[in-house]
Amino acid sequence: MLLPLALSLIVAFTPTASAHHLLATSMDPPPSEWSPEYQINLLENCGGPIDYDADEGFFVAHGLISFRIEDGEFVPSTWPDVPHEGKRAFMSKATAFKLWIDGELQKSSMLVPIDYWSVVDMVLKMKLFIIEHHDGLPAGTYEFVGKWLLDASFFGGEFGTSWPDPAIECASTVTFT
Repeated sequence: MLLPLALSLIVAFTPTASAHHLLATSMDPPPSEWSPEYQINLLENCGGPIDYDADEGFFVAHGLISFRIEDGEFVPSTWPDVPHEGKRAFMSKATAFKLWIDGELQKSSMLVPIDYWSVVDMVLKMKLFIIEHHDGLPAGTYEFVGKWLLDASFFGGEFGTSWPDPAIECASTVTFT
């Protein structure tokens, strides 16, 4: 009885290996700097053209950091200072980063490190969404649209639903050559 349980726990908590894994999603916390040669960064190139090698693997990783609302403004905040309702809304599935490529929603992995992320003497909670295309995309031009969505309860709406207007929206044309 104990052996099957022990084996299932080992399997459940053993990191999986993948050939050509572009971003180590099993790292906790994730690295503060990633290999930029594999990353397509929509925020850095919001609205602008992006060039990338065709059939070369890439990833898009964006997310949110903990914040509180002060006088109607979003203020980065240490996790302990975020009110309970704000923590609940932040961790909601409706608070997310979503990516569409040519109108097709991409699957993502969510990473919320157990530890906090320390930035400029602030201890922040991070919620990161990772989209990986291991084989890249064939030569051509594609429209990438990234949306940072917030739970409607941040604005007095229903918990668990996304507010209709994205907090940020970036559309970029990516040309794979």
